[in-house]
Amino acid sequence: MRIHLKESGSAGRKLYLDFIELPTVIRIANESMRLVSLQLIPWEIETSFFLVENSDFLAWLHNDSFDIYKDDPIFHLAIVADEWIDIICNEKPVLVIEG
Repeated sequence: MRIHLKESGSAGRKLYLDFIELPTVIRIANESMRLVSLQLIPWEIETSFFLVENSDFLAWLHNDSFDIYKDDPIFHLAIVADEWIDIICNEKPVLVIEG
C-alpha cells in the first residue's frame, strides 16, 4: 500500500509512505472531525507524522477484537494534515521523497 502526500510551501516535494504489508486498520477523516484530538498536538506543529502513545484507536482495536492482537507488535501512526490519517500497523513504512 502507498500513501501519497505533497509538502506544502515552495518546496512542494512529494512524499510517499510505502507499506510492505497492508496495515491492520486505517481511518481517514477531515481534521474538522478531529477537533478534540487536534488539541493534543503541540501548537507550534501544523502538520506532521506522529507515533501515538496511549492511543484510543489502538485501545478500541484491542477491545473490539477481544484482545486477539494484544501480543502482536502493532502501533498507531498518525499523519496530521488537512486530512487526518490514522494507521495501525506492525511495521514501519518506507518513506520515499521526490523533489
